[in-house]
Amino acid sequence: MARGPTSEPAASELPPEQSGVWTPMTRPDGRATATRLGRYWLFWQIAKGGMGTVYVARMKASRRGYDRVVALKRIHDHLAREDTFRKMFLDEVRIASRLTHPNVAGVIDFGEDEGIAWCTMDFVVGEALAGVLERIHAPEAPLPLERFDFVAARIVADAAEGLHAAHELRDDDDQPLHVVHRDVSPQNILVGFDGVTRIVDFGVASALHRLHRTATGEFKGKLAYAPPEQVHQDSVDRRADVWSLGCVLWEMVTGKRLFPHEKMYELVDAVTTQPLPALRDVRPDAPFGLDEILWKALQRDPARRYQTTRELARDLNRFLAEEGQAVGPAEVAEMMAALFPGEEPRRRRLLGAVRKAPIDASGPTAHFDAIVSETQSAVRSDEMDTVVDLKRPVPWPWLLGGLAAGAAVAALVAALLA
Repeated sequence: MARGPTSEPAASELPPEQSGVWTPMTRPDGRATATRLGRYWLFWQIAKGGMGTVYVARMKASRRGYDRVVALKRIHDHLAREDTFRKMFLDEVRIASRLTHPNVAGVIDFGEDEGIAWCTMDFVVGEALAGVLERIHAPEAPLPLERFDFVAARIVADAAEGLHAAHELRDDDDQPLHVVHRDVSPQNILVGFDGVTRIVDFGVASALHRLHRTATGEFKGKLAYAPPEQVHQDSVDRRADVWSLGCVLWEMVTGKRLFPHEKMYELVDAVTTQPLPALRDVRPDAPFGLDEILWKALQRDPARRYQTTRELARDLNRFLAEEGQAVGPAEVAEMMAALFPGEEPRRRRLLGAVRKAPIDASGPTAHFDAIVSETQSAVRSDEMDTVVDLKRPVPWPWLLGGLAAGAAVAALVAALLA
């Protein structure tokens, strides 16, 4: 008989770049510096989660001007000696390193240094969707909720395409790996300031040939976003990620969690047995199209759900076309700039300090501390000069349906999807 979860999962790892506070590595005297790990120099700690810490790192190239700045994730020292966590880390690297898709944050390098496993990813300047939702649903948010519906559809459609790429992964013998993320949530969806949405953190994903196997009664993921079959510890497939995306989309358009229960037994009961409210019962002004999509994504019987995340993405694209909304990365980028004014240039200046840092055989020279101080002073000055009127309507002509070109494109897409 299938068993339910016996305990809450350990804290999931934060997506890279999303702690909000960048802490420079320092010498004993407090001056900024960097520490070495393999062929990388670690400059800033930017996130810390249950399994590891993420840094802004720079790979020293053989020729000046070719150094690369990346996000480097290293497993915690105390977990490196634990076989279970080390295998989970290696499984994440193995899966993510095979993924080459614009909507997935893939792994580009991996190594071990003195028993500490690490991996690197392309550095993406962005925010976890959880942080985006905090801004969207704030009392004085710059974007009315009804305008966010269409951006939400684009973000989830892109995340669905990234997950579809993971679900379709094959091994070296061209056999399906049957990857299931199992932890799709606002914390593991990264929205870049470039307008591109990326899936991150495959640390608890299930797949063929995994080194680590989930023990009976051990729950992996977040209960509030897990489908009934995952909560019951039944076998799961790609349709589990469809349900999770449905929970995420619900939260995006309502500003509320579908399952807000705090006690575990209440949460399990709500996910597995309690009637699910219709979207328009909670938000009467929500588009009918989104209501229908959520109804199908959140079917408790996997056979009645979308069978793939690509099917979900196609319906979301069809919804946008029928509503006359040509929403793409450019529009998502505009939203991010409105929600986080001045944040993208702030982070790029900090990255610039890393790129400019003079490094010799022992690490950054004394000039690096001066560069960091100068950069931080400029950042603080920029922040003081940035004044945002949250009550002022943000001009989003692409959401108002007034552009003939956008309508024409939407009509063409609708015709192709018909």
